[in-house]
Order: sequence, then structure tokens, then C-alpha cells
Amino acid sequence: MNTRLIAAVILGSFVLAGCGGGSSDTAQDEADMQVADAQQERIDELEEDLADAQEQARLAQAAREREQAEKERLEREAEEARQVANAAEAARVHTGLGTITHDLTVSPRYGAAADITNPAVTSSGAGSMRRWFKTTGSSRTQTAADRVEIYSDVEAPTPVPFKDSPLNLGNAVIDTEGEYVTDNAGIFAEMALGIAITDDRRDAASSSFPRPNIPPKQFDYVNRGFENQAAKDTEIANCSDEAACLARVRNIPVRNTERYPQQYSVDVRGSLQGASGTFRCSSATDGGDACTVQNRGGTPHFAGPWRFLPTSATVSVQVPDGQYMWFGWWSRETLPGGAFAFNTDHGGPGLLTALTNVMGTATYNGIAVGRYAISGTLVANQGHGDFTADAQLVANFGEDSVVGTLSGFTGQPDWEVSLGGGTIAGAAVTGAADSVTWSIGGDAKDGGQWEADFYSNLPANQREGIQPYGIAGTFEAEHGDAARMVGAFGAHR
Repeated sequence: MNTRLIAAVILGSFVLAGCGGGSSDTAQDEADMQVADAQQERIDELEEDLADAQEQARLAQAAREREQAEKERLEREAEEARQVANAAEAARVHTGLGTITHDLTVSPRYGAAADITNPAVTSSGAGSMRRWFKTTGSSRTQTAADRVEIYSDVEAPTPVPFKDSPLNLGNAVIDTEGEYVTDNAGIFAEMALGIAITDDRRDAASSSFPRPNIPPKQFDYVNRGFENQAAKDTEIANCSDEAACLARVRNIPVRNTERYPQQYSVDVRGSLQGASGTFRCSSATDGGDACTVQNRGGTPHFAGPWRFLPTSATVSVQVPDGQYMWFGWWSRETLPGGAFAFNTDHGGPGLLTALTNVMGTATYNGIAVGRYAISGTLVANQGHGDFTADAQLVANFGEDSVVGTLSGFTGQPDWEVSLGGGTIAGAAVTGAADSVTWSIGGDAKDGGQWEADFYSNLPANQREGIQPYGIAGTFEAEHGDAARMVGAFGAHR
């Protein structure tokens, strides 16, 4: 009900109540009118306040609506700018995705990050992924940033007696009977002093070696004594009865030449590939080459005529796995904001060059990794990034053919890549031109090529007639002009 109507009703009630009251009624009427006027004035004030409040609320709502509209406009512009920048970056990466090349220098290790020397990067992470050990590395200078991702399948070292280990080959440190090799004169031959230790040896250890990243530690020669009594007698005669000279020479022993073939040496107890023994640096003269060791970030670096002699012929040597494979990729970005390059590679000492009397079919399962870039017409999928996928390859050795499928791409469940037309020659697989098919959401397009090699984890004399244990390769795929993918894969039988 309107406030003015309320006031009129109240006033009317006062008038009716006062009818027929005489002069006293007139005074009452005047009082009632004053009350009514005061009430009406208050009502008017409240209505004005209400109107002001309503107007302020309307203005505030309009401001909020303008603010929301501005926020949405800014978000649209930011999203449009992001899409433009993403498209430009995707186009840059698309251009930089390289063709199949082989230019990585990798030395994988068991249960530890691989040494990667080309490009020179610092391993920044490592971990297992199925049957593979993953190494990631990176480096950054003022002009370039490198990233590397490597997968290897190096197995645990095998314990072998020193005399049967690779450390005993070539130098003939210990013969088949377990005895140290000597020359015809019964003295250690020069090459029988132990395996030569030079440069960096990560597999060497000793409590006498220096701490990491300090100047090299020099080990001083010790005079082991004359070769025989005749040599000592000659030196005594040369003293010409000079007391000091005679005292010095007489204190020099005649050495055991089988134990110390050379007169001057220094021995440092330690181990090599887990085998206990002695690191020896020796010389025929007191002024021979300096014997130093420096700890370079945990890796001993030897300088001088060092050799290692095992404690015994049967001491156990942890022989590293020598038949393995690896695959992976590296990217390089020129700074600031310059060209982008991306390449893939695979390798390892298990690489085969021929398959001898290998027949039948074999299925290989593993993983594929790499990078993709989508730009241009495929706006919905526009972008770029790294990928990991499942890899399966089937080899028919009787027909010299291989086909493969890559699926289960991270974040892209509707992608699939088919590797077709692979022909085996020797132990290498070559895919024909446009033998790679990339399907995006069921839309398949041919474009790209692939290659691979077979790998063995057996000694050379045991490989005939045995299907290779692994295959690794690289590939590139295209989906029209809009999308490109470059990657590497590895799989085991």
C-alpha cells in the first residue's frame, strides 16, 4: 500500500474520532493534523532515501556489468593473442623439426644417467620407464638452449674373474694359469705391469684420491731399490769412500724385480670396476713423468704412467653390459627467440650389420618419443609439444619386411601413426617414401619416412639363427601441410 494512502487513512481516523467535540475538539484536530504532517514529512524523507538507494544500486549494477564486459573483452583479446602467438610458435617448431639424422654422442650406464657429450649437456634427471632407463639433460648459454632425452637398456654388470675379463685382454696382465706374465728374463714385461690407466676413469676408486673439484694431487715416487746386488756394488764403488754417499747407497735395498719391475714407483690401493688391487705409477728414473690424479666431479682423471694391478687373478671384476641399444632426441633453440632445431638418433654396441639364417616372425613392443607441431588449417589441434607413445613392430624375417604402429600418444588419444613398407637389408630397415601414415581423429594422411636397425644382446659367435632381441629407429610423419611429427623408438622382442 502507498505510504501516502496510509497517512490519509490514519488522518481520516483522527477526524472521525473528533466529530461533534466543540472547541476542545478543534484543538484536538489541530494536534492531530500536526502529527499527521510530521508523519507525512518522515514518510517523504524515507521515500527519498529509498529512491536514492535504488539509484545507487542501479548505478553499481551498471558499473559491474561494464566491468564484466570489459573483463570478457580483455580475456577474448588475450585468448586471441595467445592463439596468434601459439600459431606462430607452432609454425616455428614445425619448420625446425628436422629430418632423420645421426649426430648424438651417448654413453649410457646401468642405473644412472647417461653421459651425453654431443651436444654437451648436463644430465638433469633420470629414471626407469618399462625396460628402459630414461636420461634427460639440458644446457643453456647466452646464444643457445639444448634439451636431450635418451632411453637405454643397459643391463646390470656381470661379475667375472679378472683373468677372464676385458681388463686382462690386450695387456696380458695375468695369464690363463692365473700368474702375472713375465718376459724371458723373468721380469715383468713393460705391457705386463697392469692395464694402462689414462684420462678419465669413472670406474676407478680409492680413498687416497682427492676430493672433487680441487687441484690435482701429485703422488711422489718411492725408490724401490737396485735391480740386483751388482748394480748396488757399482753405485757403492762410485761413492769413492765418501761417508754420506756410502750411508745413503747402503740403505737402498735390492728390490724384488718381479714385484717392482722399475726402480721408482708409487702404489695406491683402490679398485677398478669393483676389482680390488693397486694403482701403480712407475718410472725407470727418479725424474720420470709426474703422477697425478684429479677428481673431476666424481670422475678420477689420471695423468702419468699409471697402471692397475689386481689383488689376484680371480678377484671379481664387474664387467659392464657391452650389448645394448639406446634412442632419443635433442632440441636446440637459438637465443633469444631464434631458430628451433630438433633431431633424433639411435645406436649402441649391440647394433647388427647382418642377420645370419634368421627366419620366422617376431613382434617387438616398446615406446616412441619425440616432438610434434600443428599449425595452419588444423586450428582445433593447433600447438606443439613433446610426446610419448606405445610402439609395436612386427618383423617377417623370411620376407625381409617390417611394419609398425605407434599409438597411445600422451594427451592425444585419437592419434595413430603407421609405419609401413619397411624392407630389411643386412640388419637395417628402410621405409619407402611416404610410408608413414598419421591419423588424427580418423583422418589419415600419408607423408614421411622411417628407418631402423636390429640389435643383439648376444656375443657375435652366438647370434646365428637367433632373432634379434631389439629394434630401434627414427621416423618423421606429416599430416598434410599443417602437422608434422619427428621421433625415435625402441622396442624389445
